[in-house]
Amino acid sequence: MDAARDEGVSIPDNLAREIRQLDPVSDAWNEKIIWALYDQLDDLERPVHFAKSHPNDLDSIKLLRPQGPRNLNWSPTEGDLLDGFHGSWLGRATGCALGLPVEQVGVLVSDRKYVGRQKIYERLKLSNDWPLADFFPESNETNSSWGSKSLKSTIAYMEPDDDIHYSVAGLCILETSGPAFSWTDVADWWISHFPLSALCTAEVQAILNYASRTARWGSDGGERSSATAEFCRRNRNPYREWIGAQIRSDPWAWVAAGKPELAAEFAFRDASWTHTANGIYGAMFFAALQSAAFVIKDPHELIQIALSEIPAECSLAAAIHETVALCAVSSDWQEAMNKLENYIYGLSKHLMSPVHTINNACTCILALLFGTGEPTSAMSIAVMAGLDTDCNGATVGAISGTLAGGSRFKNNLSKKLNDRIVTRIPGMQDLDISDLAQRTVKQWNVVQQFQSAKKSS
Repeated sequence: MDAARDEGVSIPDNLAREIRQLDPVSDAWNEKIIWALYDQLDDLERPVHFAKSHPNDLDSIKLLRPQGPRNLNWSPTEGDLLDGFHGSWLGRATGCALGLPVEQVGVLVSDRKYVGRQKIYERLKLSNDWPLADFFPESNETNSSWGSKSLKSTIAYMEPDDDIHYSVAGLCILETSGPAFSWTDVADWWISHFPLSALCTAEVQAILNYASRTARWGSDGGERSSATAEFCRRNRNPYREWIGAQIRSDPWAWVAAGKPELAAEFAFRDASWTHTANGIYGAMFFAALQSAAFVIKDPHELIQIALSEIPAECSLAAAIHETVALCAVSSDWQEAMNKLENYIYGLSKHLMSPVHTINNACTCILALLFGTGEPTSAMSIAVMAGLDTDCNGATVGAISGTLAGGSRFKNNLSKKLNDRIVTRIPGMQDLDISDLAQRTVKQWNVVQQFQSAKKSS
């Protein structure tokens, strides 16, 4: 119901009443009733103004975007590439590990308010670790094993997490399918490599949708799959504007470093079968931003470049403009976050999910604007701000690492990872960050050659 309202749908009172009458315990697995109500919601007409300003196809998105540079004509040396990509991978892994122990805390809500930020503050104050400058200490308040390998006393590598899995996956997809990859290449790679339990929300539903209409080996002379991107992203997928595609955007930025338009297009192909509207735009926005960050170092300029790759009138663009404006008149990040939360509260009658694209994207922008100077300060703010802490820590960490380069990002936090990423991807359980950076350099060159061949053909 919240997803429909996010799309501007007016829900009839009788349908809303039926949904509210569902018992969260006794009706939890009453699929017959739940899906019947869900399908009624999904069949409601979407407002024309929302559909026109929030398209899901790339051509329409390009028609609605502002003017932008598209290609920054960057001509790096191999050393520049390696340093930049090493910083990106280090930053992403470090930021993810920093936020992982409080991922379940950051998303807490109470009485239609986000309370995760306050809970994180209380936890850090209790251990005399406020403001955050190191990995989280152990807490006596929870017995959860969530992020247990990312604590100050245990950190020795980046432990398995979906935010990092997707970065590895993007690189592997480029290596196996090349720059002309399609969304089905992404889906097929996921099916072949990801345990289902390693996926979340929109990604789980999209892959189930795809698998339900795709033969494993092909059929007798017919098409192997009847699945479409529209079916995969929409069918019984209320998570389609959540943060999942946004956290997958980094590798597309890296292999298209210096080419924000191409980075956004790669991110679109990856996002367009799992997400819709702002869920797609979040991935395109951050892919473009980080692609430009290899060349441009001013956060304000980077934000404008990224905005030039998404529809000018979409909800995400409006929220980012508002975030930049409120940051400009705030004395510190906490004052700005108070204002941002009030803005988010006013966007709808319901509380936007703490793992939605829009509020988390704005939190990342806020962290970038206030986290100047020392390369790790922005990702610390991204984590202290609450909401999806490991996702935002990873996104801001990657951008900060890109801006700094590996030579400047080799700080006390990143050193504790010992150049090591552990995953749940079969055959890739133990990876070296330095090797991932080398592989990314190779794929940047592959993309460069592919683009040059296209121009000359």
